[in-house]
Amino acid sequence: MDHQLIERALYLLQHRKFREAETAIQQTLARYPMDTNALGLLAEVKIQLDQHDEALQIVNDTIGIDPADDRLYYQRARIHLNNEDFNAAEADLREAIRLDPQEAGYYATYAMLLNQRKKFTEALSFAEQALQVDPENVYALNAQQHGPAEAEPQGRIIRRDRKRFPARSGERLHACKLRLGPPRERRLKKALEHFREALRIDPSMQMAQGGMIEALKGRYLVYRLFLKYAFFMAKLSEKYQWAVIIGLYLVTKFLSSTSQSNPHLAPYLMPIVYILIAFAFTTWIMEPMSNLFLRFNKYGKYMLDDKEISASNGVAVSLAVAIAGGIGMIATGGGAGWLVMTYAGIACMIPLSVRNKTFRQPMAMQIFIWGLCALAVAAIAAGFATGNPFNILSMGFLIGFIAFQWVVNFSMIRRSNR
Repeated sequence: MDHQLIERALYLLQHRKFREAETAIQQTLARYPMDTNALGLLAEVKIQLDQHDEALQIVNDTIGIDPADDRLYYQRARIHLNNEDFNAAEADLREAIRLDPQEAGYYATYAMLLNQRKKFTEALSFAEQALQVDPENVYALNAQQHGPAEAEPQGRIIRRDRKRFPARSGERLHACKLRLGPPRERRLKKALEHFREALRIDPSMQMAQGGMIEALKGRYLVYRLFLKYAFFMAKLSEKYQWAVIIGLYLVTKFLSSTSQSNPHLAPYLMPIVYILIAFAFTTWIMEPMSNLFLRFNKYGKYMLDDKEISASNGVAVSLAVAIAGGIGMIATGGGAGWLVMTYAGIACMIPLSVRNKTFRQPMAMQIFIWGLCALAVAAIAAGFATGNPFNILSMGFLIGFIAFQWVVNFSMIRRSNR
């Protein structure tokens, strides 16, 4: 093994210079093609480049060379988690723990996975085992205290195996040891100080980047309320999640029909209906909207990944269309086209906000999303041409929009309960 090249590859990898790291690793493998450490690092580079199929092939081949290397099973588990193959991920995490029961990261990752699968009792047990090995393990503390919704998504964390990616010092972890749970108002300033210090020590530390993002978003009261709702929903089983969604829908319909049949109650009931509708709408767009605000923050604008920026851009464009429609209505005293532009712009914020989410049928969902957007454009044009704000195209858009919400709710609830 060429130690100098491996050390260079580690340095480049930790500073997110993945292509340069891959070159250094390939140079090592040209001389030592069976070096499992170099192969493992190459797999890590592929993971960080989102080339998960190639990473999986490399890990499988490397396990064939050294089936007793616990780190390889941990890597493969992370790939399975990215692919949402949770059963395979559990099997690999169990094998990694069997091979090295003293690695806290394995227990902590398993605990986070079990939380995501609503197996809270088992998750707590594994989190406690992780803390017995490493009392300051941030992921174990997070899994123990808060559950799945508050753990960082798989694509946003480099879960460094300390044996393969040793920290330069304990300084980074100490600076970032504040839990990545829901940002409480009284802790926000302290949290920002912790994460800012961690990023000063190591600007590539994604755990600190994720924590900084949540702490910055937590400054907004609306976002804190949204987080509480998201955490509440994530801890419910599938049938109770559906009960909440359908319950909100039925309550809204009941209050609306009651106000129509009892006009004297309308001034009291309709504001509640509007609040419930606004609440349901904001749960869809809160994350990309908060990312949009974050892009104007002197710290936050550097911390969003490409998917988050893309989603916030889509919401921004939709919002601009809706605002333009509203201005047009005010300036012209009405107009069907402007009305369609307003409600289509508002509605399109939802599909564009979730277009980068993971779905079982990604191509079908992309066709659905962009088809809705195309239908919205056609409906706006028809509104201007016909003077009818509820023409056949706009009605088709609205029906598709309602169907989209149910389809995505079904997909996301089913995924969160796998």
